[in-house]
Amino acid sequence: MPASPTRKRARHNGEGSLRKRPDGTWEARYTLGRDANGKQVRKSVYGRTRAEAADKLKTALNTHAPLTGQTDITLADYMARVATQRVGHVSARTSEIDQHWIKYTRAHPTGQVQLQKIRVAHLEDLYRHLATEKSRSVVMHVRTFINMTLKQAVKHDLIISHPGVAADLPRMEKPKVAQVITADEVATLLEEAQKGTGRWYPLIFFAVTLGLRHGEILGLQWQDVNLDAGELQVRRAISTDAKGAPRVTKPKTKSSARTLYLSEDHIALLQSIQRQQQEAGVRTALIFCTHDGQPLRQGNVRREFLTLLSRCGLPHLRIHDLRHTFATHLIGSGFDPKTVGDLMGHSDPRMTLEIYTHAQENLKKRAALQAAQIGKPGAGSKST
Repeated sequence: MPASPTRKRARHNGEGSLRKRPDGTWEARYTLGRDANGKQVRKSVYGRTRAEAADKLKTALNTHAPLTGQTDITLADYMARVATQRVGHVSARTSEIDQHWIKYTRAHPTGQVQLQKIRVAHLEDLYRHLATEKSRSVVMHVRTFINMTLKQAVKHDLIISHPGVAADLPRMEKPKVAQVITADEVATLLEEAQKGTGRWYPLIFFAVTLGLRHGEILGLQWQDVNLDAGELQVRRAISTDAKGAPRVTKPKTKSSARTLYLSEDHIALLQSIQRQQQEAGVRTALIFCTHDGQPLRQGNVRREFLTLLSRCGLPHLRIHDLRHTFATHLIGSGFDPKTVGDLMGHSDPRMTLEIYTHAQENLKKRAALQAAQIGKPGAGSKST
């Protein structure tokens, strides 16, 4: 009975073949996998003899072979692994936010696709879906984290190429330009804040005259202040955890830890707050706190701020916009962006200049709209 022909076994990724070339040298070819478009990626090594080519092939396969047990890991699972590796190298708040990007990805079919099978189409489908439910900022943050994850996967030979670089974001509404208010509006806001108990006046005054971030203001402690020298050290911030509760964190960036200089008005306000805490028997390290010395919740402060804006008849603002107002007025007064950026804790003065440029555009639009009211009935009833 004739012997059955030997069937040629199909080679898989990571295996190779040897052949003699017409010039007498030997070529070893191997397949690494597929690129972002699904096309096979093949490589070759050469040797003067079969043994030399075989040795080079073995070295190449060992170098490019996928990590053991990693071939079936999904995109979402690998994102989680990268997030774990980042713990200790990024702030606790950043690690917490990473979990949101992973959750959004895992909830979509793309998150369940094996890492080695991820294509541009998968990512674009995820981004289109997120754009229907989330803000532009969220979609861009998810893309940034996925791209970082895929770059890490390429580095560790889990995938051949990075499909994220070719994935386009869907058309989305551009983020709102930072709002700023005029010097007259700042005066109106502060005047209104002083009425009644005036509890929120110091906090708002510090925001608009020192350029502090919302969390930085809430994180200020008495140990950060030298009233004799008129100096204030920014050393921490208070953010919120997943449940909205206050939590102490490090400054946002290395440049955020900075020294600010206090005017006589700042010092007088701090001395007044100190006296009030002592008279009320409040024992706390915090400058701005609740009546029992606990950290203020950012959400509660925002609500009080919006109520104050409504009483003043001012446009809707975030507390963070007071920081932008600070930058805009200083640059408009002739201070250079580098100096203003240092006061704000920016690492790059271009960031400061961008805030100023956008804010000026916003002010011009408001001025144009107000000018359009000239000549309309009742327009001249208000003094300016």
